[in-house]
Amino acid sequence: MAATSSNSDTVETSNDKTTIRVDRLLARDGRQFVFVDKLFHGEQIHGATGSTMVPITREEMDRREGEMRDREWSPLAHIYEESDSNQSWDAWIDETLRIEGERLLYDPSYEGKYGEIVREKAAAELDYDPDNIVAVECIGGGRMFNDVNREYDRIYDPVLMAAIQDAESDDPDWIRAFEN
Repeated sequence: MAATSSNSDTVETSNDKTTIRVDRLLARDGRQFVFVDKLFHGEQIHGATGSTMVPITREEMDRREGEMRDREWSPLAHIYEESDSNQSWDAWIDETLRIEGERLLYDPSYEGKYGEIVREKAAAELDYDPDNIVAVECIGGGRMFNDVNREYDRIYDPVLMAAIQDAESDDPDWIRAFEN
């Protein structure tokens, strides 16, 4: 596999497939920030992958923790009920949350990669208090650009948007813009 750097993106070629690692903010829709992870083109498959991230406030995290502790609503209730634990529900959920932490309350995927960008944009554009954003959650990802006509509240990178539209089409010529 050959890898080169072009326009700050990494281009990899192997087995007649070219993959460009982009890792850039594309757009925002409401409080959802959409990032492009990769563009790719091969003989039989082409397109783009991405991740959708949202800021999580202290209030939201507290609400989620309250639901997790509420045996009636907790997605962990069935695990407790099927376990041989001799602890009460309250003691069991306290211990589980202590051990697992907030990972049980949100999906931290890509938070290390995109979290700071989401925090900055949410504070600047959506009037979030930056001190109140306690996490950034990944709420979706993968092949998420099938609807190339999707509208966003804000597009940060129109050139990248055009590349996605081309990558999702049957025209392989889009890749030349990234290879030059």
